[in-house]
Amino acid sequence: MSDLFAALISPKTALSASTAKTILELTAPANHRIKIVRWGLFFDEETGDATPATPLLAELLKSTVTGTGTAAVPILARPASEVPQSTAKDTITVEGTLTDVYDSSVVNAQTGYEVIFPVGQEVIVAGGAAIAIRVTPGAVVSTGGLNVVAKIWFEE
Repeated sequence: MSDLFAALISPKTALSASTAKTILELTAPANHRIKIVRWGLFFDEETGDATPATPLLAELLKSTVTGTGTAAVPILARPASEVPQSTAKDTITVEGTLTDVYDSSVVNAQTGYEVIFPVGQEVIVAGGAAIAIRVTPGAVVSTGGLNVVAKIWFEE
């Protein structure tokens, strides 16, 4: 890894009750691995909603077959002349094959969830492999609807 830090942030995505949804996918370049240093999910439910959303399951998973979605562009977090070689997708329309769970938590929809991995404990994604953020809302989404924004910070 060459100290090339990049961020990948999803557009606001609407969630449906009890329906798992992949929000972001990140694929490492074929020729080298990447390090996930931070990831998170943030929700925009109305405070004081008449029917508040029930907790959600947030997961960071290995993706063995990537899904179908819109190409997303990682943004450099530090100025550099290099360009990130990793590829990404957001607005996922067809779920990929998600296997190993690297991290998961039950999250309150009125807040958010963010993990910053300690140095030396970051998730390593092998060259050519992919990682995804998936959220599964509870049975109640809320009377005002529920949207999510996800982010992944990584190093190539």
